[in-house]
Amino acid sequence: MSQTIGAIIALMAASVLAMNVQQGAVRSKMDMVAEETETYAGSVALDVLDYISTTAFDEATKGGGSYSRDELTAVPFSTGKRYEDAEDIDDFHEIQTYTFTSGYESYEFEVDVTVQYVSEEDGETVSGTPTFAKLVTVYVTNPILQRYDRTVTM
Repeated sequence: MSQTIGAIIALMAASVLAMNVQQGAVRSKMDMVAEETETYAGSVALDVLDYISTTAFDEATKGGGSYSRDELTAVPFSTGKRYEDAEDIDDFHEIQTYTFTSGYESYEFEVDVTVQYVSEEDGETVSGTPTFAKLVTVYVTNPILQRYDRTVTM
């Protein structure tokens, strides 16, 4: 009888050990997937920034020529536009969440954008009045990154 109990305890210990090893392997692979997804999200953010850079600086600058700060779009910028309908940089401010779809169905990324006027001297100090410098911030996430409480910000 004692040998049977000893065998059952040994079997339980081996099962627990095997389960812990397997959980560690799964966690390791999930971390690797999250890191690769984060890298991919960085590429998505760069693609979005590249696209935004092809649009006009402001509605007033579309025609070229000379213009003054008084002609630039006043703050606060309008919000809620669609990504595809944006014609100049400030049109991207707080757009409807854009879904970037990769070649793989399971790899969709949600993209949000903010745009602010900033100081022309340092490019970081937010300005409440129009300047000839705008700071564009892109936020990219997807369900895998959300599980790890991560968002890629550029």
